[in-house]
Amino acid sequence: MTNISIEKIPIIVGITGHRDLCKDEIGVLSQKIREVFQLLRKAYPDTPLLLLTPLAEGADRLAANVAIAEKIEYIVPLPLPQAEYLKDFATPELKAEFHKLLGMAKDHFELPILEGNTAENIADYGPHRDRQYALVGAYIARHCHILIALWDGKELNKVGGTSQVVKFRLEGDMKDLPDKYKPPRNPLDLPDIGPVCHIKTSRQCGEKPLLEAGQITILYPEKPP
Repeated sequence: MTNISIEKIPIIVGITGHRDLCKDEIGVLSQKIREVFQLLRKAYPDTPLLLLTPLAEGADRLAANVAIAEKIEYIVPLPLPQAEYLKDFATPELKAEFHKLLGMAKDHFELPILEGNTAENIADYGPHRDRQYALVGAYIARHCHILIALWDGKELNKVGGTSQVVKFRLEGDMKDLPDKYKPPRNPLDLPDIGPVCHIKTSRQCGEKPLLEAGQITILYPEKPP
């Protein structure tokens, strides 16, 4: 009789967060991400975990490195063509780290260029490029079971920013998920919303580190009226 290998359906964990993390908090933030992974493993010991990370600087790469240490596979959705995305990383070291982490991923793929965007206008830093970052944030929010957010908690309403991605996960189609970020839907589909594991995080550009950095709060979608 032929042995049939059946791949288990994973719990998909998404990551979003600041690129400019405070260096003094890297250790505690890594530990908190590890704790989230370990709690999920304890609760669901027979179910593998899978991380979705775009491998931007900061939170995305921190989560990828913790996943590697915990022997958790990860998939990389890229917001831009790879050659264009590399422009985000200012030094050879950052580019090398990206290539290394990308090479260790289970899979990676480039998301499509949104209608109204072109190869030319996304090459400039501005609203067109920001829309591609919003696209990858929306993709992760839609496809994860739980979203980890390394976030200072401030709602800046920046297109493609951490607070917008958190809203995508908590509110889904109800408010801030524009049609251009949505996949084709069936009327019988369940709402693509769910919990966010908010890990309080400072920013390098902030005035001072947060005393509560590393504090974990679980945010849940509001019940519809």
